Amino acid sequence: MFSMSMRILYPGDTYYHFDLNAGSGWNDEYGVPGTPLVFLELAQKHLRRWKAMFFELDNARAGELETRLRGRPNCRVEMLDNRHFMEWAKGMPPHAVGSIVIDPNGWLYRSRTGAGVPVAEIIECCARFPRMDLIMNLNLRHYRLMRGDLKANPEKAHRRLYRLEEMPKLFHRPHGLISDRSNHGHGQFVRMILRSARMRPYDAMGWHLLDSPEAKEIYRLAEMTTEEGDVAHAIGRAI
Repeated sequence: MFSMSMRILYPGDTYYHFDLNAGSGWNDEYGVPGTPLVFLELAQKHLRRWKAMFFELDNARAGELETRLRGRPNCRVEMLDNRHFMEWAKGMPPHAVGSIVIDPNGWLYRSRTGAGVPVAEIIECCARFPRMDLIMNLNLRHYRLMRGDLKANPEKAHRRLYRLEEMPKLFHRPHGLISDRSNHGHGQFVRMILRSARMRPYDAMGWHLLDSPEAKEIYRLAEMTTEEGDVAHAIGRAI
């Protein structure tokens, strides 16, 4: 995902990166590097000038991440609510190039108490900086559970769950790619890259244009509740 975003950099540009759910830099469940270390490896390989900011509220995980980043001067770890990323983003030039990563182990949702993804601030950032890519890794199973809860309890209708197909318009990013669904543990995930400029598909690698038949099928499956999804899966296996 990151390498796709790094290709839009012009000579002399600085690449700006915000990871809003950074974690410790290591996925203990699967024994693989987390998004901060994946970004770091690619940045050192492909970028000449870059700055990265990682947000993690948990003190222990933030401390582990700082250790893994080994004091690199162009990396900064903040133990703050991730909505504060916009305070630093406002200091970027209007033509700033880079990426905003959302990996909340859940869905694109901000609770009334302020927990979750800072949707309003991301919308503001995308509107001000058209060359910043938005990269999302979202848990479809989590979304289906929340969607089912809303259907069963209409009084919770204040909980706004944005549909996948709404996101390009919501974030002022009409173009981009969506990935095939992938299963990890008890979750099913889908990834999106949203961009102002057109992108070419990588269908052989499981990345599809947002208006493609493959994308529309992913949108449809995402709107099912967990029970509906289980039924559809059972029918598909029986055919």
